[in-house]
Amino acid sequence: MTQTTKISISQNSKIATWFRHSRFLPWLLLIVSLLLTYQLWESEQQSSTQKLQIFFDGQVREITDRISQRMIAYEQIMHGAQGLYNASISVERTEFRKYIAAQRLENNYPGIQGIGFNALVTPFARKQHIAFMQKEGFPGYTIRPEGRRDVYTAIIFLEPSNAMNQRAIGFDTYSDPVRRVAMDLARDENMAAITGKIKLVQETDKNIQAGVLMFLPVYKNGYPLGTLAERRKNIVGWISAPFRMNDLLSGILGNDIIPAAINIEIFDSTDMSDQNMLYSNNASVTDNTQKVSRFKALKQINVAGRPWLVAIRSLPAFEEPISSGKGYTIAYFGIGISLLLAVLSYTLLSTGNRALAIAHTMTKELTVLNETLEDRIAKEVRKNREKDISMLHQDKLASIGQLAAGIAHEINTPIQFVGDNIHFMQNSFHDIISLINILNDAKNDDLLSPAVAKDILSRILDVEEQIDLDFLSKEIPQAIRQSIDGLQRVSIIVQAMREFSHPGGENKTDMDINKAIESTITLTRSEWKYSAELTTNLAPDLPMVKGYPADFNQVILNLIINAAQALQEKAGEGRSDRESIEISTRQDGNEVEICIRDTGSGIPAEAQSKIFDPFFTTKEVGKGTGQGLAIAYNIIVQKHGGKIFFETKPGEGTAFYIRLPLETTKLSD
Repeated sequence: MTQTTKISISQNSKIATWFRHSRFLPWLLLIVSLLLTYQLWESEQQSSTQKLQIFFDGQVREITDRISQRMIAYEQIMHGAQGLYNASISVERTEFRKYIAAQRLENNYPGIQGIGFNALVTPFARKQHIAFMQKEGFPGYTIRPEGRRDVYTAIIFLEPSNAMNQRAIGFDTYSDPVRRVAMDLARDENMAAITGKIKLVQETDKNIQAGVLMFLPVYKNGYPLGTLAERRKNIVGWISAPFRMNDLLSGILGNDIIPAAINIEIFDSTDMSDQNMLYSNNASVTDNTQKVSRFKALKQINVAGRPWLVAIRSLPAFEEPISSGKGYTIAYFGIGISLLLAVLSYTLLSTGNRALAIAHTMTKELTVLNETLEDRIAKEVRKNREKDISMLHQDKLASIGQLAAGIAHEINTPIQFVGDNIHFMQNSFHDIISLINILNDAKNDDLLSPAVAKDILSRILDVEEQIDLDFLSKEIPQAIRQSIDGLQRVSIIVQAMREFSHPGGENKTDMDINKAIESTITLTRSEWKYSAELTTNLAPDLPMVKGYPADFNQVILNLIINAAQALQEKAGEGRSDRESIEISTRQDGNEVEICIRDTGSGIPAEAQSKIFDPFFTTKEVGKGTGQGLAIAYNIIVQKHGGKIFFETKPGEGTAFYIRLPLETTKLSD
């Protein structure tokens, strides 16, 4: 009971004395008690409404954040497929299938229909393209719909290759105006773009859902893309991802949002018409129900350059605590107490002080009841927050798309100078052959006259001067050594990718901590090489550790990327020319300790207590999902029984420590 609602009858002894001797005392007590009950009921109603409003606002933020973050994660997966094309001369069907299968879309990214590739086909190459696809195992393949067009964009890959996705193979997405708008935007701006509301070609006559398609352009490798004309000229296709909206939202929201309590509708653009409705989780909700909803929210989110309007309304089940909660309990108790006080005051006029004391006691009991019920609601809210941690592991591989372009660059650079050296040696070989031919002519002439010998010697000297034989004798061995070094660099990167992408299993296996760290450093080189110097101090006799290698690699990857980004942020503020990252390992008793230390700006004091919280990030919007350290904490503490903590000094840097328990297996075994 709040201070403003308390009425103390004993405050004025004269009035109390008058009450004890007045026949109107029972009625006055009844009126005062009912007024007090009304005030308590109204206060509780406002409190319940305010609490539900806070909870509703939290649900709205959670829903919109989940949709935005999941769509960003899907876009990152598409960037990974784009990186596959950027790092390859050509991508075969088996390569594309293995890459998508490795992403484990159904387990890690529920709601996505698949990842595909739309190839750009000119009218001149149409017949050749159809013949090639038929030889690849699609005997009835053709580009649909039929008809002559200036260009075709047939779907040639779509994984996973299930029966529903197979229906889309050969469809020309560019033939549809809605799809064409998104494809043109993606091509012209070199960005991900999503369509408006469409019906996917995968749909059958059953369970038809609204659909959308996301596109990401793929250009010719090595060609300029600086201008609009260059991007249009060098486009070769699009990475595409189809979404069935009901399946998509079911995968994003899961079972956390009760369908009977909250109505969620999503519209393409800001026009809330049935034609633009992409999703509704309660199709049976009537307009009258929506109009009387107590809690409503409209939120606009940006998905791949296109606005979505999310309309969220409360339903009667959500508002039930207001109409059947503590407020009515207080009302029933208050009315009962009011009647009791009136009866007591009527029968005990001579003992009015006792009646007032009873009223005061009962008022305190109501206050205690109010506080108890508030504590129960607070516990339920905390319990709901803790459920969210189970969703963190689904976005475990989102960061690998961020590395794809950097890995491609690390491979392309040595391959480029290997190719240049080969061209140089090829040209040099032709020059040397011309000298050898002159010597062969002299060898075939058994009797050389002085004049002929002089002529041959003159020719040899001329050719030697032209080809600069001294230069070639120095540069050719150097070109060979450089080529060998370049191929060894590519081999190291490929080996690191194989070790990092190993899927692991459900049971713990022996982990070589040092080897895992070295492989991850190789993969992340493009993230830190321009802003930091990375050094290692790895204990050579470190024992093997039982664990999950793929999950451990992900933790090291997240920590190195976070350190590199912290240094890039510090360099962007003009606070340092070049910083450092140091990674060390050591055995400490029955534990192995890994330390990743950077000289960045440190973690602000106000953020340190929340650094391992899900969805908490200090980065700008769009540069982080806020799940990396939460995932790391879950992997190290929950799955490995270890510890993860940090030390930081603002302005000087941060050190993250991981401690894993040792079992009996040793490296020497």
